Amino acid sequence: MRGLAEFVMIGRKQAILASVSLGLLPLINLFSPVLVGLVLLRKGAQEALAVFVWAVLPLIAWTLAGDFVPVLMLIGVCGLAWVLRKTESWEVTLLAAIGIGLGVEAYLRFQPTVLDMVFQQLEPYLRQNNVEGFEADDIRSIVISIFGSVYMFLGIVLTMLARWMQARLYNPGGFQKEFHQL
Repeated sequence: MRGLAEFVMIGRKQAILASVSLGLLPLINLFSPVLVGLVLLRKGAQEALAVFVWAVLPLIAWTLAGDFVPVLMLIGVCGLAWVLRKTESWEVTLLAAIGIGLGVEAYLRFQPTVLDMVFQQLEPYLRQNNVEGFEADDIRSIVISIFGSVYMFLGIVLTMLARWMQARLYNPGGFQKEFHQL
């Protein structure tokens, strides 16, 4: 990870190359928001904007293929990194992370067809285990809230990874100190 962080921090071209390359790969595409967050934390919003514009392109392709998570995480991690840079407070940043969860939950409530496949797979399990007392709408609401919470947690973890990478390069032990203060 240190080598990747060093490569990204060499300059804008390297940051764009790394974030776009990682954005193209399934599952690894979640590291693209981390790299943009690292640039934002170290060099500011203006420099990160150029990297963001290029990093979002492969993630939009993933969204068109049906995976909206990487784009949401890019927006969320950039937002959290910006809050952390401006406030220098993990408490405020963690409170801001609630916005990621609420954003995902709102998206899933306004686009209910996104989770139809999940509920089709969940239905036989519930019937097989005789889960009673819940209506289908209740279960859907609970699952949507769980998804929001999971993505909130993922946004926090990815932001922490970006901050850890920054600390490893420029302030050894700084992340540990911040985390213990939290």
